[in-house]
Amino acid sequence: MDVREGGFRAALTVSARFHMASRRFPPPWQVEQVPSGFKVLDASGQALVYIYARETLSEAQHAKVLTFDEARRIAVNVAKLPELLSRRER
Repeated sequence: MDVREGGFRAALTVSARFHMASRRFPPPWQVEQVPSGFKVLDASGQALVYIYARETLSEAQHAKVLTFDEARRIAVNVAKLPELLSRRER
């Protein structure tokens, strides 16, 4: 499916609705630093996302991952998703 045509978005929306009915990931979500980067946890402690990182730009480029600063910024924004989605549904 071509994402630009909205096919992926439509499929994701149907899939997301199914999963929301069968499984919940309660807010608030929080970010925790781990040795290899960051993870995002829901309120029950379930790990939802791992974002891998390296200390320096050269190490990150060599490993084809993010720097710790880039990974932290992404993790923080992922953790905001429940709040952003709840605003959108109102």
